[in-house]
Amino acid sequence: MKKIISAALCATMLLGTAALTSCDSYKKTPSDFKLPYSDYNLADYVTLGEYKGLEYTEIDTTVTSDQIDAKIKELLSDYTTEELITDRGAQYGDTLSIKYTGFVDGEQLENGSGSDTITLGSSGYIDGFDAGLVGVKAEETTTLHLTFPDPYPNNTDLSGKAVEFIVRVNSIRGASDIDLTDEFIAGLEKEEYTTVDGLRAYAEKLALEDNKESARDKAVSELWNKVMNSCTFTSVPEKEVSDYADNMMSQYKAYADNYSLTMEEFCEQMMGMDYDTFSSQVKAYAEANIKQEIVLMSIVNAEKLRLTDKEYDAGMEKIAEQQSTTVGQLESNYDFEILWKSIMWDKILDFIVDNGKPVAAGCRDHHVCRYDRGRYSCVRIRYR
Repeated sequence: MKKIISAALCATMLLGTAALTSCDSYKKTPSDFKLPYSDYNLADYVTLGEYKGLEYTEIDTTVTSDQIDAKIKELLSDYTTEELITDRGAQYGDTLSIKYTGFVDGEQLENGSGSDTITLGSSGYIDGFDAGLVGVKAEETTTLHLTFPDPYPNNTDLSGKAVEFIVRVNSIRGASDIDLTDEFIAGLEKEEYTTVDGLRAYAEKLALEDNKESARDKAVSELWNKVMNSCTFTSVPEKEVSDYADNMMSQYKAYADNYSLTMEEFCEQMMGMDYDTFSSQVKAYAEANIKQEIVLMSIVNAEKLRLTDKEYDAGMEKIAEQQSTTVGQLESNYDFEILWKSIMWDKILDFIVDNGKPVAAGCRDHHVCRYDRGRYSCVRIRYR
């Protein structure tokens, strides 16, 4: 049950690394709300490792002219028509139909081949994939020599490994050209920009926000993997794993019913595996998620973190925007605990990043990172 925080406690409680200087309000948290896993002694299941002071790779967020051009295309997409491109290579913002096959150590990657339709610059593939397709023309094939991120959460066995993708660009579709003039831009009647220069400045601002968000996402991924890998698990709460897996299977059962399929038929036709294999994967997924949740709650307990009303309101607004709904509808459709967990996840991840140490990419032994004018750089130590 949530305790009422006295004025004395409020003055000394630590949130993150800074002490509160005034009392925060916690009225949005129901008085009878029990913290998740409060019925468990989490120390029986996990021993926390390091989660503060961890190093992560600092990503350069400098905006390139190509990114600005791609953002301008996005901003003006309602005023253009998409047409088949045959007289030039692919550019950022183009829609590409591709077929690809991946190889690691000369062996074809399992689940590493297929066909896809991507928007160049925001495909979601690993770093270098999109850049490697810039300039490639329709019906051409190219080979991309890339490296999987380290860590690579989607498949830890591939973390840091070199990969070769053979990619065929089947077709390219791009926006028709617009004669950008101040007169044309003024006619759009946009508050954010009224001239070509204003449009480019606004596009650069948005591209920078995208870069910063991408850099944070990569920092979060890198740091959270380090946090999880530093933990020692003795077991997991089996009831929580079972409940999580049962809930997932119930949702898949509803999907199967929508297609008038049995679960066995659904697994074979929709998931490409038999029922037993699918059930095993669901259980493994559930166990992995419960492990993350008990680590989350162990950090919450260790740092005595709670959600203030301000944090709750901001988190709810963010979720509502992401799901194109209202805060009221969210509160009606979901239990408070589910919403609380979602918002607390973000708070914990912010906490870990804020307490992390950014390191310039490429720093090696006999190098140190120097902070100057808002950026980190790698400096070699010279020995005499």
